Amino acid sequence: MAPGQLEAEESGLYTLGKYAAYARHCGHHSLAKELQSRYGDLEDFKSGRRQHDLQKYDYVRLPCGRVEDALVDFLEEVKAEDAK
Repeated sequence: MAPGQLEAEESGLYTLGKYAAYARHCGHHSLAKELQSRYGDLEDFKSGRRQHDLQKYDYVRLPCGRVEDALVDFLEEVKAEDAK
């Protein structure tokens, strides 16, 4: 694997962690839990999730519908790849 691929992959894992934190904040706990079960042991994922944890804030506006749609689409693609 080339170094550029590793960086892109790590960046993707960080983004997934961020989206897991957002999903949790939006109340999409099953999506957050599924991401956690798949990627929760990976450092970039953990870092993204920790750095974007919004539980300490009283009010944050997020596009929760978009977060849900993006994660549902992503997880469907991952499951399709797993099935191959």
